[in-house]
Amino acid sequence: MKPRSFAHRQRLTALPADGFMEVLRDSEDNPVPEYVPVSVLQQPVAGGITPVYASASNQALSGPGAVNAVSPITLFTSTGVDDALTLVNGTIVGTMKTVTHVVDGGSGVLTPASFHDGTDITFTNVGDTWTGIWTGSTWLTVGLSGAVIG
Repeated sequence: MKPRSFAHRQRLTALPADGFMEVLRDSEDNPVPEYVPVSVLQQPVAGGITPVYASASNQALSGPGAVNAVSPITLFTSTGVDDALTLVNGTIVGTMKTVTHVVDGGSGVLTPASFHDGTDITFTNVGDTWTGIWTGSTWLTVGLSGAVIG
């Protein structure tokens, strides 16, 4: 058996279905069975933001309740005036969260457990949207459309 020598690292371009990505090849361009867990790839790198989504499915929320921190998008249907919404702290740095008001039966007020930009976000009209990123200690707003930060 020929010993392996590592000539270079392969550029990461996509994530396979098994959740692991080959990152090394030998000098003859043969795959080397060394893998990096997805959790390592999910961390922010070199001053940029790498979005992280803990779950691939969206959350549908009608009326007051908890906005989860694992679904990339929460589709909120308001059922009354100032429906109380909560958002727990994230667990993975770089997790992105978007909340969009999709059906207007009133309004909603989202109160994150830790929020960099204020105390809450109010959704009044269909289409009002807030997007935040978990920094490791607080939710930071990265996008806002129609919704109001209070």
